[in-house]
Amino acid sequence: MEYDVFARIDRGERLMCIGSVTAPTDNLARFYAKHVYDEENWVELCVVARQHICWERLPKGLYEKEEVGV
Repeated sequence: MEYDVFARIDRGERLMCIGSVTAPTDNLARFYAKHVYDEENWVELCVVARQHICWERLPKGLYEKEEVGV
């Protein structure tokens, strides 16, 4: 299962997506995330199964072609 990893460097900072891990269980996903993304001393690390993320609106791709109004 795919998991997205979110982290916060300092209290009050924004939570940011720092990457992802693949694991068969939630516990292993947390373990993998803690050890794969250990380059910072994170105040908070959050691991979310990708299937459980609920988007209010889907983000657009960075290079998606946009129509230009006339």
